[in-house]
Formats: sequence, C-alpha cells, structure tokens
Amino acid sequence: MLRLLEIKKEFLKERENLFASFNGKSDAFEFSKNYSLLLEDTIRIIIGDKKISFALASAGSFSRRELSPYSDIDLMIISDSIEKDDEEIKALVTNLWDGGIEASHTVRETSDIQKSIEYADRIISASQPGGSVFDLPALQRSEKGAVRFFSMFMSFIIKHSNR
Repeated sequence: MLRLLEIKKEFLKERENLFASFNGKSDAFEFSKNYSLLLEDTIRIIIGDKKISFALASAGSFSRRELSPYSDIDLMIISDSIEKDDEEIKALVTNLWDGGIEASHTVRETSDIQKSIEYADRIISASQPGGSVFDLPALQRSEKGAVRFFSMFMSFIIKHSNR
C-alpha cells in the first residue's frame, strides 16, 4: 500500500504541474498527448512486473489521446473468463484508484467481443467498395486483435460520422 501511495503522490504532483502549465495560449493537442502519456506511464508503473491474464485498453478520449484536464479516464478490460479473472480484475481496479488513477471501466468477455467484431465487419464490408478492410480471422484469434479491431472500428465510425 505504501508503494501505491508514493505512486499516487508522484502522479498527482506531475498532473498538477501539467495542469498548471496549461493556459489559453497552450497547444491543446500537446497537453492532451502529455496527459495521456502521464496516465499510461502511471498505469504501467502501478501494474509493474505483474502479469495480468486479460487485456487492458484505454477507451473514449483517453484512447484517442484527446483528454482535457478533467476528462473521464475510461478503460476496457477484455477477459476470456470474467468469472476466472474476477479477483484479479478487482485488484487491478483497486490498485489503479489507490495509485491515483480514478478510472471508470467496463469488463467484457472475449466471446462478446468476437460477436461484435463479426457484426462490425459486416457493417464495414457493406459500406466499403471491395469489402472489409480488416483481416477478420486474424483479429478473432487474440484479445490484442480484438482491442486493435475496436480501435480501428471506432476510428472508422468517427471518420465516417464526420462526413
């Protein structure tokens, strides 16, 4: 617990310095990027060398590195078995909060993600000349592939919703 308090203290100090340096003349993109990197680094420090049995991904403005000073910190946890990983997931979320990362999170099973991938691939295939731009079988083989697909899919949706 002492280790997490030290991490939290350092994170809050770095965040305060970053926020204090931001003003009306600041580069907002640079601020967003630096804030995202600070969060990513702090999450890595909190996890440390511990091997986790699920995928952890940023979501929302955090995943796009578009954080503003008081943005929500959204995380997605993707597990082969939520029941099996339940205690480990709870411990991670607790450690994040104890380390100063006040994140909201969603937990999904890989099987649910696979169904969403298939659905999204059908949508994209129908809207793209020549079919899908994704290698669906490769994406379905791994949690990392599922996370990568969601990032690509959300980028696709954002890109096409701005038309």
